[in-house]
Amino acid sequence: MPKIKRPPKYAKLRNYAVIYWNGKTHYLGLYASPESRKEYARICAEIEGNPTLCLQGAESLTLDEVAIAYLDHAERLFGKSHYENYRTALKCATDLYGHRPVDEFSPLKLMTVRDEMVRAKGEDWCRNTINRNVDRIRTALSWGVSRELVDGGAPKNKIVAAILAFFLGELGIHWFYLGEKNKAVTYLGVFIGSLVLCLIFIGLIGVVVMVILALIDAIKLLMMSNEDFDAMYNS
Repeated sequence: MPKIKRPPKYAKLRNYAVIYWNGKTHYLGLYASPESRKEYARICAEIEGNPTLCLQGAESLTLDEVAIAYLDHAERLFGKSHYENYRTALKCATDLYGHRPVDEFSPLKLMTVRDEMVRAKGEDWCRNTINRNVDRIRTALSWGVSRELVDGGAPKNKIVAAILAFFLGELGIHWFYLGEKNKAVTYLGVFIGSLVLCLIFIGLIGVVVMVILALIDAIKLLMMSNEDFDAMYNS
C-alpha cells in the first residue's frame, strides 16, 4: 500500500510563514498573519485532494511584506533616524505597488515610482533627495535578494557597482555584477595573464593598465545618472 504524504507543517523562517514540500520552500506571507494562514489552509486542502501534488510555488511576497521586513532590519541596524529615511522612501513604492508581488517590481516600475516622487514631492524634495530615496529602495530590494525574499532580478545598484570597480575592478568583478560577462572575462583574463608575465618582468604594465581601467570604470559609474544606469543595466 503506497505511503500517503501528510500535509506540510506551517513553519517560521525569519519573519515569514513557509512550508517545505517536495524539497522546496514555499513562502506564504508574514508569519501568523491571516493571509498566510488562509494560504496554508488552501494548500493543505489541495494536497489532501491530491497527495502527489507538485506545488508550483505559493505567490511571492508582496512589496509591502518585503518593505516591512527590511524596515525591521533597518531600525535594528541603523537606528531611528535612518529608519525614518528608509520608511519615507519605501512608502513611495508601496503606495503604488505594495499589494503586488515583489518579483514583479521591475526597473520600469522603479522609474515610475521616481516619476511619482517628482510629481508629488517636487516642491519639497530636490533632485538629490529623490535620487537618494530611489537608491534606498534599491538597497532594500538588494537586501531582499540576499535573504532570498526577492528574485535575483531585482534592480542593480550603481553605488555597489562603483565600489566593486574601485576595489576589485581589475578582476572584472563589477562587470560580473552588472551581467556583462564578456567584459568581465576579458578583464579577468588580461589581469591573470599580466600577473603570470610579471614573473618575467613583462606583465607589470598590463597590471597597472587594468588597475587604471578599473578606476576609470568606477568614476564613469559614479558620474552616470540613475536614469542612464537603469536604462543600460536594469532594463
